[in-house]
Amino acid sequence: KQIHTAPVLAVFYGLGFATGNVAGIALERKLALGHLALRVFTRRVSELLDAERASLFLVDRRRGELVLRVAQDVEKGDSVRIPLGSGIAGAAATSGQPVRVADAYQDPRFNRDVDLRTGFRTRSVLCLPLHDRSGEVFAVTQLLNRRDGQSFDAADEKRYADFAASLGVLLESLVELDRSPSP
Repeated sequence: KQIHTAPVLAVFYGLGFATGNVAGIALERKLALGHLALRVFTRRVSELLDAERASLFLVDRRRGELVLRVAQDVEKGDSVRIPLGSGIAGAAATSGQPVRVADAYQDPRFNRDVDLRTGFRTRSVLCLPLHDRSGEVFAVTQLLNRRDGQSFDAADEKRYADFAASLGVLLESLVELDRSPSP
């Protein structure tokens, strides 16, 4: 299965990143479009890997936390923060390596509270770190449950790596924009 990057790139063009014309766009519009681009990226990853759910955590090294930026069950404006090393996403962020879990309820890092609160049942998890130009992890994508009922596998990791690599520098720029204070 192949997903093209054109929809994500279209948002980047709207931000002016591709042409270098960032200065001419109002900060408020850039922030809104930046968040939209992160949502589009997360949705595309979910489609690419045929996952039931996908979310995106940003790494806040200053506070030692992961900040949930995009998720299906979180209202816009809600801030969910977890300690950097906790959970499955935290393991991917601190190791810099993908983390695959075939049975979430058998993994001690898995936090069941979200399932209890939302009524969703997590079976398998794939957390994939995004690296910046210096090799540091700046974000983690978390995918839940392949739609075919199988666990995520090495081929899923490869598809994600190919997709993210084609957008890496642009995603890094968007995350920096997303971290900017609101006007």
